[in-house]
Amino acid sequence: MRTRELWALFLDFAKQDRITGGPDTHLDMIAHMSKELSFHEACWLAGCYTSVYNVPGGFFLWEAFPWGRMRNQRHDLEQWIAENWEGLPFRRERRAVRSVSKLTQHLTSFADWLARWDGFSTGGLTPEERYVVLWDDLESNVWGLGRYSLMKLMETFTRQERFNIACPDIRPIGGDSPRQQLADLFDNPILAKGNSEEILIGVETAVAHLRRKTDANGVPLTMFETEVYLCEFAQALKHNQYPGRALDSEIGHYYKAAQWFGKWDGFWRIRSEMFPSWALGENHGWENRRVELGACIPDHNYVWSDSIYDYSNTTNLAAPQRLAQPAQNGLQPICECRYSEDFNGGKVTRS
Repeated sequence: MRTRELWALFLDFAKQDRITGGPDTHLDMIAHMSKELSFHEACWLAGCYTSVYNVPGGFFLWEAFPWGRMRNQRHDLEQWIAENWEGLPFRRERRAVRSVSKLTQHLTSFADWLARWDGFSTGGLTPEERYVVLWDDLESNVWGLGRYSLMKLMETFTRQERFNIACPDIRPIGGDSPRQQLADLFDNPILAKGNSEEILIGVETAVAHLRRKTDANGVPLTMFETEVYLCEFAQALKHNQYPGRALDSEIGHYYKAAQWFGKWDGFWRIRSEMFPSWALGENHGWENRRVELGACIPDHNYVWSDSIYDYSNTTNLAAPQRLAQPAQNGLQPICECRYSEDFNGGKVTRS
């Protein structure tokens, strides 16, 4: 795929997913649910959510073990997890804690960290500096947090507005997927690997250009959102992503959890409050991830959007049925992106 074509698809992918509420719509639900909670309760809810990395599983875990119970009856946690293991949904990204003992160890170590957290010891730090301090502290003290899950936890904290932190970069060390996608967009393989100062400066330069470019195309992105869209677009090219996929997959997680724990009407209410009606499967007849939509970008060279196309009346993804009228706040695909062929952003040379 030519670089210009790749850029156009990337920009359209980010634009169409942003209007669904993405990226990580489920993460935003946790921030929404935290508004009236105390500091410790909100942070504990965030930890329960990222432990399984979906809202229904995190909610039912937190509902059974709110912060007060975790502080006073933590010895009951492992038994509760064992008894309810069948009902807990996990995203595959949390396979590191996918056993009763591992999930217990992870949550217990997080609770220990949260109980002793007493703020930043150094004053006068910028939000980006506080982010790094908090990142290092969590990474050192919470068992079962890898780079991926730590980024999600930190972003949950960010959106809960309890720490006044801001992600300073795409966390390039260990970020193989976003860096590979960055290298492909800039046609510069050196950006994909290596952690020398020179290469990391090249990554920083390329990321800065990418963010200027998305902003110029009406899609301003935070550093976290930039990292996520690099990862998700890489997955989209492998038939695994489309705008709105996170909203779809949460429905499947809900039904798995509700089958075991019972209904949670708040799940549907929060979704209806936060996200556009046209993006919600519960309003349009789908109840899980629509695997076939992963073919739109790699096989058919366009970005699917439920604000543009009619899923229920589309029988051939190569020629999707358009809605008679685009959904309110829907965006037409990018036909021509602003891209400078002569920009060599992030280009570094081997010494």
